[in-house]
Amino acid sequence: MGYMKNLCMDLEEKCWSDVADVIAESKHISEAMPKAVEIFAQEDLLAYVTTEQIEEGVSEMWDLTWNMYKLG
Repeated sequence: MGYMKNLCMDLEEKCWSDVADVIAESKHISEAMPKAVEIFAQEDLLAYVTTEQIEEGVSEMWDLTWNMYKLG
């Protein structure tokens, strides 16, 4: 069981890294949301991480990314 959990956690970490790249390239959060869900769907992680969790994560990452950009 530990192997599968570690595998899921590694895939989730990779997905969030990819989502961070999408956020940096997006002009609006509404552009990043569906792309983020698709990233997780491609790795078959939607049973492990819900769409709501992904959207919440994207929202938090969006705010952090663009607030840092504004502050320069």
